[in-house]
Amino acid sequence: MDKIVELIEFGYECDYLDFKERQYHKDKSMDLLKDIMAMANSRHNGDKFIIVGVKDRPEGKEIKGIDPKELIDSSNYVQLIMNNIEPEIQFDYFKYEYKGAVLGVFKIHKTDNKPYMMRKKFDRLNEGYCLIRKGSTNTVAKRSDFDYMYLNKGQFEMRFLENALHAVYDADSCASIEVAFTNSTELPVTVIGGSLYVSNDQGKELSRHRVYGLNEYVVQNFN
Repeated sequence: MDKIVELIEFGYECDYLDFKERQYHKDKSMDLLKDIMAMANSRHNGDKFIIVGVKDRPEGKEIKGIDPKELIDSSNYVQLIMNNIEPEIQFDYFKYEYKGAVLGVFKIHKTDNKPYMMRKKFDRLNEGYCLIRKGSTNTVAKRSDFDYMYLNKGQFEMRFLENALHAVYDADSCASIEVAFTNSTELPVTVIGGSLYVSNDQGKELSRHRVYGLNEYVVQNFN
């Protein structure tokens, strides 16, 4: 199923999805800045969407649509966002047809340079003003939100460099597999231990083993 159709038919307003009944005309520029900024600062890691032309009611969604002749060009929105929010937010705005109605879709992506905030004063939004999307609500970012944004930049990743375990010190039933760790966060990471899970093709766990540090071998039953 198409992602937009899935969001319209089964989605609900949350930290990565919002519905708007009407377009953001010039008199709603402040609302657009607030909504885009808050969504970009959301803790959701994937793409985020604002779908325009849909009214979200408790009893269900009403497809209001947009007059195709009044569809606002995306360049207007891009210029507004770039001039007033920093750092730059990556987003697309495009027309989408759903069951004979024309909708507008904001797709906000690559939001890994948080926090996003006001570059300068605009209307009632002061320089440095910062909103974050929590659930279906936009709220002013607090100290804990900034801590999360700054301390969770980048990723700590692990990947296996080999496809099979190799017997080492077989008299002690030890096995080895080469693993690479990548730390692209801004914080030091110390790995002190872990567990290795062995499962079959159906995902059923067959055995579990402690993992120890570099060149530290402890008897494990890998038979």
